[in-house]
Amino acid sequence: MFRFSVPRVMAVVWALAMLPLTGVAAQYPDKPVRLVVPYAAGGGTDIVARLLADRMRVALGQPVVVENKPGANGTIGADMVARAPADGYTLLLGGMGPLAINPSLVAQMPYEPIKAFAPVVKVSSMPFVLAAGPSAPASDFSSLMAQARGKDAKVTAANAGEGSPQHLCALLLAKRADASFVDVSYKGAAPAINDVIGGSVQIVCENVGTIRPFVISGKVKPLAVSTAERVALMPDVPSFRELGVKDIDFSAWFVLVAPAGTPGDVVDRLNKEVNAILRQPEFVARLADVANVPLGGSVEAAREFLVRENRDWPPLLKSVYAPR
Repeated sequence: MFRFSVPRVMAVVWALAMLPLTGVAAQYPDKPVRLVVPYAAGGGTDIVARLLADRMRVALGQPVVVENKPGANGTIGADMVARAPADGYTLLLGGMGPLAINPSLVAQMPYEPIKAFAPVVKVSSMPFVLAAGPSAPASDFSSLMAQARGKDAKVTAANAGEGSPQHLCALLLAKRADASFVDVSYKGAAPAINDVIGGSVQIVCENVGTIRPFVISGKVKPLAVSTAERVALMPDVPSFRELGVKDIDFSAWFVLVAPAGTPGDVVDRLNKEVNAILRQPEFVARLADVANVPLGGSVEAAREFLVRENRDWPPLLKSVYAPR
């Protein structure tokens, strides 16, 4: 008589049940991948996303299509990805706003960053520079800060929207330097810079890649960079730390994430391919051209980074803002 044991049968059934999943994972990707940018085309996030997508297409053997979904400081595009199928075919190149800052500024957030996304890899970071326009009350950092600490301080600072990296950089500087700025918010970096150049607003804290052409043309004057050390594209510009402002090392950053629940082997494949891209000399050079520093690292490192950012920013933001 044929005999079998229940444990053996269950083991065989479990193994057979897992075969389709293994087959699907092995074939990933077998169709185009969407890389969502939660901001308008032409900005810093969009530029990095298109550089990355071009090389991911080669690495994955499938088209990687950049899709811009701007609005609400990145929340609209990020929410779309959070609600997408967790299959690795919809990804987000997210930054500080949608992945760490917005929950402190908006009472009714549609998602929680740590719960809504599966971190894949840290991609790059961008240093910022404090730049003065022709209407600035001073032409050097120390004199500007003296003006901003005055009893009737009214130094105006342009930014690309409340909660944007430009805004956060100026906010952090004011906090650490015991100064105050009058925030002037715009719907993007371009109109903010235009008004600084035109004299309507006095200063802007902008990423080095975006502001550098206007520095070269003499339309704005760089006063200090936001990182602990000087940056290669502006070697003559001192850092906040050199100028006496301690406890500040600010860069905007980009992290690639997928919807929560995306299979671990898919996340690992994406992590492996992007890390390889971040080691390509030509890609590193292209990032340097737009003042980006490659990051990379493990999935766990990306997760720990996002947890830390979501822990460290809220106390500062909540001391200044009440949620809407």
